[in-house]
Amino acid sequence: MNRSGTEGLSTDTRKDLEEIQRILRDHLPQDAKPISIYLSGGFARGESGHYEYKGRSLPFGDYDIDVVVPRPLLEKEEDPVLQRIEEELGYRPVTDPSEPTLAADASVHNVLDLRFKTREEFLERAPDLAYYDFVQSRHLLEGEDLVSELKPLDLNEISIFSPWRILGNRLILLLKHTDTDFLERPPTLHEVLAFQLARCRLYLDLAGLLTFLLEDYRTGYLQRVEVLRASEGLWRGWVRDPERFLDRVESARKFKQTPRAEEITGKELFDKWFETAEDVGCMTPHLINLILLTKQAPMEKVFEVVRRSEPKGASHPPVVDPYLVDWKPLVARQVRQYPSLFYRDFIEHYIRRSGRRLPSSKLLCGFASRYYGTFENATWRGRKWVLKNLRRSVLSPAAFQAAVLPLVAYSLT
Repeated sequence: MNRSGTEGLSTDTRKDLEEIQRILRDHLPQDAKPISIYLSGGFARGESGHYEYKGRSLPFGDYDIDVVVPRPLLEKEEDPVLQRIEEELGYRPVTDPSEPTLAADASVHNVLDLRFKTREEFLERAPDLAYYDFVQSRHLLEGEDLVSELKPLDLNEISIFSPWRILGNRLILLLKHTDTDFLERPPTLHEVLAFQLARCRLYLDLAGLLTFLLEDYRTGYLQRVEVLRASEGLWRGWVRDPERFLDRVESARKFKQTPRAEEITGKELFDKWFETAEDVGCMTPHLINLILLTKQAPMEKVFEVVRRSEPKGASHPPVVDPYLVDWKPLVARQVRQYPSLFYRDFIEHYIRRSGRRLPSSKLLCGFASRYYGTFENATWRGRKWVLKNLRRSVLSPAAFQAAVLPLVAYSLT
């Protein structure tokens, strides 16, 4: 896809982007006017939509915008642009604290992934799925088209760890927006929308990982569903009901494209969490085996394993013979690096950015307890819920496996 201007974009997307482009032109220094402005991601493909809130349409997802400028910008030169966008549209960077955006009366929304880059920075990209997806779905809004200067990238040059880390990040965000306070109070509309968005992204990027393993990766969400429906690969044995799983992926795709702002109860939200956790958790052991296999065998072997048809009558066929893998150095590395790396990254990039003011010990305990979908802190109301939901919490292997996946994703990559 290579379209120019705002042609082909939805009316709501086009209206927002025209305002953002105007602000960029008016408020960047004269010697730093944009060379090029690109939109990429779901809104560029028409696969992300808007929902109605207080008489206006808001984006369900992020505006991924690359602004190529002649020289590096100082922070004091970027700030007026971001402040103006927030004043006029209520949009803030995705890296800003999320807590104000989740309040019942929220007037700001962290949907702006605005990246200022020099020409050299734009052309220097890591060979990962973000690079590949950008080339496949970019939309030149204005200026010079620089994509022809990018180094060509084939899928076989991309490591399996790229979609694996994406999946881990998606699950972390879903955990972040599954707050056990919802068992005591109804979640706000914005908390529900944040959870729904994280859930949609998790399903759609899990589908992306599976198509990558099938050597038929697609950037578009609809194409991912079509590839999986047509596939008879071994992945079908990793879930209890493959067709139901595909229906949920398709439902996530449709919801992301045509979202609805609707309130749900805390119990309904947790029901959706466990439904998602069980789908992801059933696949986790097989995905981990594949990741481990890549350390001992070429990627061609991994692709061959996944493409193999599902044996009839086998609901959970083995992927890799565990005796063929040298586990000792991997286990030692995981044990050594789990706490120091993962928890540090989680606290720094997810909890602290949310704006919450809590001691580190409470953050660690809260996140660890959330592995089981139980309680956020050591209160009796949390324990009461655990006792009532044992089978769906600490005794749910699938939910546990899904929650542990981010740890493994970060420790193996």
